[in-house]
Amino acid sequence: MINLKGYLLAASFIGVFASAIAALPARTGFDKAVQDYNTHNYSRALSAFQKILGVNPQDAETHYYIALCYQALSQIAAAESEYKWVSSNSQNQSLRNNANQALQNIQAWTAHRTSSGRGNNFQSSSTRPSGNPPLLSLQPKIVTRASEQALGIGSSYAPNSSKEIAGLWERFTPRIPELPSVEGTYSLGISSTTACAGIKLPPGKAFVYVAAMPVKDTEQIPEGMVKIRLNAGRYAVFTHRGPTSDLQRSLDYIWKTWLPKANVKYRDAPSFELYDRQRFNADSAESEIDLYIPIQ
Repeated sequence: MINLKGYLLAASFIGVFASAIAALPARTGFDKAVQDYNTHNYSRALSAFQKILGVNPQDAETHYYIALCYQALSQIAAAESEYKWVSSNSQNQSLRNNANQALQNIQAWTAHRTSSGRGNNFQSSSTRPSGNPPLLSLQPKIVTRASEQALGIGSSYAPNSSKEIAGLWERFTPRIPELPSVEGTYSLGISSTTACAGIKLPPGKAFVYVAAMPVKDTEQIPEGMVKIRLNAGRYAVFTHRGPTSDLQRSLDYIWKTWLPKANVKYRDAPSFELYDRQRFNADSAESEIDLYIPIQ
């Protein structure tokens, strides 16, 4: 996605108004609306942009900012409608390209929503008896994976922070359309027991967790997001089958039962969950999540 702040300073494609006098107040209102957007006053910015659109309904830049506001407010259907308008009607190739990229990313976001529309849900409410998780591949595949880079939102967490991580996904999934160059059809839940992605691990915190998606490049990082690189290496890959409510039990089996007894050595690198949109459905018994454990 283009740097909109720099773009606004350089671009001059806004449609011509009936007179210069009519254009001046619209431009002034536009600049204030942009300022509100940049300072995260999305509702106020949206209201201002909508008023501007009433003066000039064909202003593609205003339509584009309205889409961004809807997106920031998690009104994805409305954002999609505005992006489609820009894609079909804008005379500016850069705006059309960015609208098309946003529409592609929204499709990726939609694939990761749960039926309740809350995004990935990591809250644990399992009522299954204790013991080996019946829906986990108890013996992993050993694979070598190429290096990969991703963008997402992350923080440091104390043990037993499933609710907090659920909240992280809820914040991240509506922002997936902001990612500049999504690569792949899956999202990543990346965990590290050391500081990574510029996120520190202060006392009382046990790990860093980043909700992310793979991207082609990380030159433009959306505000509030971080970049993280997964280096090439070997992994033991388990597949968790079933709803995410049972995911914690699968992870407990891997770390507490399988790894201490396995004939492999753990590699000091982030582990991660891979949510393939073709196989992942948070609440379904048929859902699958791949769990990657780094090994030497």
